[in-house]
Amino acid sequence: MVLDDRALTDPALALSQFLFGYAFERQGRSPAYAPIARHVIETAATTDGFWQDEEMPRQAWTSFCSTLNGLREDAKPNPMNNPLCPQGHSYQSKWGQKETAQLSVLQFAQQRLKEFDYNIVAWARHMLLNDKVQVVHGSLCSINGIGPKIASFFLRDVAWCFGIRVVSHRDLLQPVDVWVERTARQLDPAAKGLTATWIVQQSEAAEASPEAVNAGVWYFGAMIAGSEFRLFQALNDPLHAWCMVDEYVTRLQKQVNAWRRKESLYAES
Repeated sequence: MVLDDRALTDPALALSQFLFGYAFERQGRSPAYAPIARHVIETAATTDGFWQDEEMPRQAWTSFCSTLNGLREDAKPNPMNNPLCPQGHSYQSKWGQKETAQLSVLQFAQQRLKEFDYNIVAWARHMLLNDKVQVVHGSLCSINGIGPKIASFFLRDVAWCFGIRVVSHRDLLQPVDVWVERTARQLDPAAKGLTATWIVQQSEAAEASPEAVNAGVWYFGAMIAGSEFRLFQALNDPLHAWCMVDEYVTRLQKQVNAWRRKESLYAES
């Protein structure tokens, strides 16, 4: 989870966290995109009138592109799916000259979130608290490059971070990636194609949070198991799964201890 309580009162931090932790989580994106986007917003947000300046979205996009090109001259900013690319930006695609049809995330904040002090996290929290799940999910998907999976990913963490239990359409808070899909399919073959709904139903039946279950399933698969074979081993043998967790925790502890020793030596030098 990338979100924290500070984002509720700091719209620039909220937008930075959205861009860094969620907006670029799509297959095939460059790992440079998210940190550059965060840097651009955190730098530009110190400018007076940042949220009111209609030119700021284009300036932010220009800054993103120039920073990316500074790393690699052949780097492509992918305007068709980039949440920082403003509406109406002209670019060359393999189908010819195109223009972005959707708002950038900064344009979205400027034009639609004024009531919430331009804060995307505070807005999403308000919408979930009022059980407007379909509305907030659909609105997020209107931002350039934000699809249903990313919208669900962000909303899941907003609900989880702020302890919100929505009543309706809870499946829209269930991002389904390959690890979540594999786990559900292995536990119940009938869940194929219905994974989001299946997790909500199974979690609520066990009096557990579907959002926490979703995050835990992903973390175990991606970070602990790391392969489909090891995931299936764990799902078929709970004791083996606990052994895998113990091994993972031990590795983390060793890494933390090594870092602390290095930090101590650096402080003494």
